[in-house]
Amino acid sequence: MNPRNRLDDDLKSISDDIRDLVRKEGKFLVLSSPSPDGMAASSIIFQTLERLSAKCVLRSTSNLTDSLHAGNSISDDYDLCLLLDFEHESVEKLDKSLQNKWLLIQHLSNEIVPESNEAYGLRVLNINRYDLNGWSEITSAGICYLLSMTLDTKNTDLSVLAVLSSLGERQDRGEGRSLVGINAEIVKVAESQGLLRSQPDDLVMVGRERRPIHEAIALTRFPYIDGLTWNLQRAKSIVENSGIKLKENGKWRVFTDLLDQEKWSIYEGIAKFVATNSGTEVLPLEGLRGISYTLLKEDRGTPLRDAREYSDLLGICGKVEKSGVAISVCLGDRFKMLAKAEETVARYLDIQRRSLSTIFGEKWRIWVDRDMVFMNGEGAVAENALEDIMTLLESSPQFLRKILVGRTVTQTGTYKYCCRTYDLPKYKEMASAIRKCSSVSNALPHPFEPYVLCCEVPPSDLESFVSCLKASPRNGENARASR
Repeated sequence: MNPRNRLDDDLKSISDDIRDLVRKEGKFLVLSSPSPDGMAASSIIFQTLERLSAKCVLRSTSNLTDSLHAGNSISDDYDLCLLLDFEHESVEKLDKSLQNKWLLIQHLSNEIVPESNEAYGLRVLNINRYDLNGWSEITSAGICYLLSMTLDTKNTDLSVLAVLSSLGERQDRGEGRSLVGINAEIVKVAESQGLLRSQPDDLVMVGRERRPIHEAIALTRFPYIDGLTWNLQRAKSIVENSGIKLKENGKWRVFTDLLDQEKWSIYEGIAKFVATNSGTEVLPLEGLRGISYTLLKEDRGTPLRDAREYSDLLGICGKVEKSGVAISVCLGDRFKMLAKAEETVARYLDIQRRSLSTIFGEKWRIWVDRDMVFMNGEGAVAENALEDIMTLLESSPQFLRKILVGRTVTQTGTYKYCCRTYDLPKYKEMASAIRKCSSVSNALPHPFEPYVLCCEVPPSDLESFVSCLKASPRNGENARASR
């Protein structure tokens, strides 16, 4: 049977079970990770169940094990627990804790459910079982959207949440930063319903419709450009030197006011700055060009209008334990919760700005070994912010197609390492190398980020761990050129 048809059949079986529980007035618990994908997925499922008049409770947690063991037995209180975007959980433990009253939806896990055990297999809706790529073609929220549509074809409005999740998971890996696979199909649904407008080969800037041009440039963090990101004066100079008017009739112009020729003049100005600042002739800036996704039902004056900015808001709220705020926004709160979300983002970005200013201001913090870049964040980066800092560094043109290795000190005095790679083969190479280091036995993929490995190293083993990383086999042009 065609894998996609098999997925559709499994979704039909699950939807039949859900409808049966609704008819019996069963109680549902929706429990998600605090990632943009998890929060979008839970919002899709919660609204779907509400529209079926089901009894439903929605929660978010970063630690599924603790949540399942807190208070009364969840299996006694609920008839079905939908667990969304938890990628590294033991299904055996879940089955023991929840007594068959659960459904785990995930898109990245390598755990393969035995085909022979059909009843157990339908408890884990793992996209790997259907020969689909969970790194680029679909997210957990995308799966939840397909399930929602199986339950009721009128739920097309929830397609927007699935698009947000795919952008939050950095799945815009197609040509021109496009979404591919089932993600692309969902984009077409959202466009057909008048919910979304996509514009190819655009300049991907924060606040394209609401911020002055130079502010939009300075506040765009992907890609991170040292000396330009968060530098309003430098951004203003680049625009003016490109011959572009910042104001027209006394009013600040925004990116959507610009002609195509003006956009590309600014792009060339940024590229020139990057080349001059880095001391090289040309550095690729693909991250600045791509498809822009505009949510047409959102107000122009909010960060929700731009789908990439909206997904970034969800991600930041999840990282600082404000997932309840983010989910409320996903469910439609455009007043108190949206204001809280914007305040949360502003505080987080200010801390991030100061951390990166220290990292690039103190040159000893970054050094390069072949195709590997090491970053020392001690005293500059909090342990819970390390992954995000590494994501920004990876996006920087000067670190293009490098393996990024960052470290900081935890509250317990150990060293936390975060290794970020640019593709799956590199990810597997680094995972293998780290797990072979004698000082590390707990190296795990980051639960909510693709291509990220995190681990903690005791101070006594620091030197041997770093030597182990440097000695790891590395394929590719940079490594070969160094021999």
